[in-house]
Order: sequence, then C-alpha cells, then structure tokens
Amino acid sequence: MKQVLLFGLFAIALSGCTSIDELKSTKAYTPKVQREGAVNVASRATGLSSNKVGKTTLLTIPVGSIKAQGDTSANIMKSIGQALVAAGYNSDLKTSFRSANAGYLRAHVEEIKFGNFFFSSWGTIILHLRLETRDGALLWKRRVRTSINAINNYDRTAIVAMNQLVKDMAKIFVEDEFYAATQRVKRHNDFLKDNAPATTSEAQQTSSL
Repeated sequence: MKQVLLFGLFAIALSGCTSIDELKSTKAYTPKVQREGAVNVASRATGLSSNKVGKTTLLTIPVGSIKAQGDTSANIMKSIGQALVAAGYNSDLKTSFRSANAGYLRAHVEEIKFGNFFFSSWGTIILHLRLETRDGALLWKRRVRTSINAINNYDRTAIVAMNQLVKDMAKIFVEDEFYAATQRVKRHNDFLKDNAPATTSEAQQTSSL
C-alpha cells in the first residue's frame, strides 16, 4: 500500500512539472564554410495547432502533457533566422521579406515531441523547409530531423534541442545545393520581367516601328 501511495504521489509531482520555457536557442554556432547573400524568413511556421510538445511518463505510463510557453511557431522561424546568419546569410540583419531578389524560406512542423524515460529526457524536432520565390515557385526543400537525449530537466533539454537544431540547419544552409537555390531567385525575377506582357504604351510604341 505504501509503495502504491508513493507511486501515486510521484506521478502527481511529475505530471505537475509539464511546462517548459520557450523553445529558443542560446548558443551561437559558426560553420567552417560561410556563404553570402540574403534570404527572407517567414514570420511563423505552419503545422502547429497547440502548445503541447510531448508527454511525461512514469516508467512507460503517460502521466501528463508537456506544454511549451510562448509562441513556438514564431520561435521556430527565429531559430531558422539564427541558422542563416550563422551560415553567413543576412549579415545586415534586415527584417524578413525586405529583399525583393531573395527567396522566402518557410517551415512546416512535422513533429515537436519531448518526453522522458526514468531520469533521461529526450526531444525530437522535425521540420520541412522550403525556399520559394515571391510567386511561390519552389527552389529548394529539405526535411530536417534533430533528436537529442540527455539527463536534464525539460527546460534544459529544450535548450539543448534548439541549439542542436540551429547547428544542424546552419550546416545545411552552407551546402552548395541551398546556396545555388538562393542565387536562382534574381535570375527567376529577371526572367519574369523579360517575359512580362507589354503595357499599352509599350505595345503602341512597338506597333509604330
């Protein structure tokens, strides 16, 4: 009976500690290779319908939900912005969506899940990244999966996971494939201008020749 009571009290205590700080990275990372250029970043990620990001368990029994404070959708995009800066882009730190000749980087959250097994906490973040032109043409896409496991509380585990996510994305952003996609935006915009329908005045001038 005493063991059952202790089990119940531990379950209640564990389920009460289900709120974690905002999902933000705290550590700067600089990859060995650096790029240059501008990439616009969407203000919010898609795919999130609530602030629940996992479940606490006692042994293997779920005893409560884990909720992230703050705006997780916006924080995910901020981490992407940090990864771009780490990779050498957006060195002037202009506000998103300011550069007409830069692609737009968007993100869809497939999964954000934190949990525990005994004294070990783990976190998994899976994103789908898309670089697009202003008119929505796809230039590049990648699925990014970051997973960590550590003997930490949930707050610390979330920080470690976000730091690792920024590191993983920065390594992707310096790859030739992504860099080449960022350089295609201006050529795409120039193509649209060159092939745009002639205005009335332009048409009249052409007909008079």
